[in-house]
Amino acid sequence: MKVTEFFINARYFSTEDYKSFGKYLTSPFFSSMKSQLLVYGIIKNKQELLKLKRYDELKDIIHKKTGYTENTIKKIIASLNEKYIEYAKLQSFKTDEYHNEYLFCKYLLLKGNYRLLQDRVEILDKILSAEKNFDHDYFLKMYEINVLKYDIISSKEEKFKTIPKLDKQKHCTLESSRNIMIFTLSKVTVNYINYVLQCKSHFKKKNEAYTVNLDKLFKVVNNYENAS
Repeated sequence: MKVTEFFINARYFSTEDYKSFGKYLTSPFFSSMKSQLLVYGIIKNKQELLKLKRYDELKDIIHKKTGYTENTIKKIIASLNEKYIEYAKLQSFKTDEYHNEYLFCKYLLLKGNYRLLQDRVEILDKILSAEKNFDHDYFLKMYEINVLKYDIISSKEEKFKTIPKLDKQKHCTLESSRNIMIFTLSKVTVNYINYVLQCKSHFKKKNEAYTVNLDKLFKVVNNYENAS
């Protein structure tokens, strides 16, 4: 890993990011070394050098203030960059309420914590109920929840009577099939429109045929009962 990679990433830090990442490093949940905190503190106080891309000057300052060798500094900054990537992943989850909750439900299912899982699935339902934009992503999320509910019914230790359990499974199967088909149709159609526009902008070049036969795909949907 290049020694400047963290410097490049830190150029995108806001004032709040510098504070938040500093707290992340000092959290007892993570085993940050004092050397990492020391080097990060120097970088934080010399933000202007990052903005001006004067990376070598910043490395010289770190060397003078810490006495660390160039190889040691390189390792410390590489470790800071690894911690930043983990920090950034956590931050990204905070900005996406649905996927944050959905992945939490998947984790609870893996652990077999069905009591808490049931409460969180209800929250997932509320999140989607509040959606106002019914685009293709909405139906993909609906499909994911359908599959999640199917997995809960199938793996839960509580004993269901065979017929009611099958009825619930069939409902989830039908709903998931409907939602994934709507997602697929809408997404493929949007892609087709984009492809047509792309081909028009390169009219001199022979273009490949679109990979999906939309006419046949829609006929399958329109004649679903006969096809089945």
